[in-house]
Amino acid sequence: SRRPPASFLFLQSGPQPKPPGLLAMENDEDFEGELEGLDITACKTRITLLQAQRERRREAVERLQEKLKALNYELAARKEEAETQRKRVADEMEMNKRHAEQQRACTGGQDSGAIVPAGGAFSDLETDQVRRFVEQHLSNALVHRAPRNELGIR
Repeated sequence: SRRPPASFLFLQSGPQPKPPGLLAMENDEDFEGELEGLDITACKTRITLLQAQRERRREAVERLQEKLKALNYELAARKEEAETQRKRVADEMEMNKRHAEQQRACTGGQDSGAIVPAGGAFSDLETDQVRRFVEQHLSNALVHRAPRNELGIR
């Protein structure tokens, strides 16, 4: 029961078993000790395997670098958007603060809850227009209401 040489094992069809020398080379620390016991075909096979591993690692690193680049762009865009939102909120708060101060100045420090334009009180013409508008909408709402039944339900 003599084993075929390691080089013969690579010529067989089907799944290729690893030659005995390559099994020991799986662990790189043991590789140097086994190097002298290998034939030239096993060494060439080992070199081919190592080159393939190196190529796969290089491709994996490239893919990870592409992903990192995309994530960095997305992060930068989100930071910029967050900064824009912070500025917008600060501007809105400042505008609201100025508007509230103007309102307090117009009402003499009293907060009546009424809406007062930034320029001061409403003119008589504006007040009349608002009053007519509100009256018209209220009368339209009352006309379009469904009548109540004998129980008072609409």
